[in-house]
Amino acid sequence: MYRNLTKLFRHENLLVSCLSRNSVSPKLIASNKRCLSTSEEIYRPGPVTLSYWVFQPEAQAISKIPVIILHGLLGSKQNWRGLGKAIAVKSQRKIYALDARNHGDSPHEDDFDYPLMAEDVKFFMSSQSIPEAVIVGHSMGGRTAMYLTLTNV
Repeated sequence: MYRNLTKLFRHENLLVSCLSRNSVSPKLIASNKRCLSTSEEIYRPGPVTLSYWVFQPEAQAISKIPVIILHGLLGSKQNWRGLGKAIAVKSQRKIYALDARNHGDSPHEDDFDYPLMAEDVKFFMSSQSIPEAVIVGHSMGGRTAMYLTLTNV
């Protein structure tokens, strides 16, 4: 907890004059007189740029909605190499296989949860100019896909 508070104060450029571990509830005194809380409302990390592979069919005209594939826990985009190629050929769609944050070639960050992973996918879609996509996920990727579609981050 104290490590996260240190990160919080560093991020908010606050000067802490007292942090007592001895008391039942630590007292925090900041120099800018702002009311402090350890909730996610103060510091929320942003999305990261995800590593990805693209599989395309041989045809020149690809007008269908693309497919974005999200791997499971302890997986990576490499898990979908064979199936990604096969799906691209059979469906005549562009297929994106993504590495989630803290997996494969994507950036490794301290912050890691489903809302953040959904934000990462949404950021990926906007950076690739993908207005809509079919999202396929396995295990952790499936939960990320559900969170993304249900909350429309």
